[in-house]
Amino acid sequence: MQHHIDLNPKGCDSSIAPPSVKRALNYGFEKAAIHLAISFGQHDVNRLTELVFCARHPELERQPVVKTEMQFNDLLREWQDIREKLVQPALSNHLIESEHNPDIP
Repeated sequence: MQHHIDLNPKGCDSSIAPPSVKRALNYGFEKAAIHLAISFGQHDVNRLTELVFCARHPELERQPVVKTEMQFNDLLREWQDIREKLVQPALSNHLIESEHNPDIP
């Protein structure tokens, strides 16, 4: 029996990102891509993490990661690192900025 995990339950779907976010990711500007996505109104930590994770792993397009994969633990650790080191700090900074400036969505 295969168990899907949250890191990309439906597989990577690059269509979820606006073109400018995709371009930033294609050039390796992950932090900029996260900030752009946030400015477009995406505040879901898992969706933002998925954007970066899927850009790093185009081979996972539309393929969920399953626990039986040999690289599962490495991929899970990478997902968690993206979430904790890139996405959560960006969201925290956005919340702080939006508290001081009500014009920020």
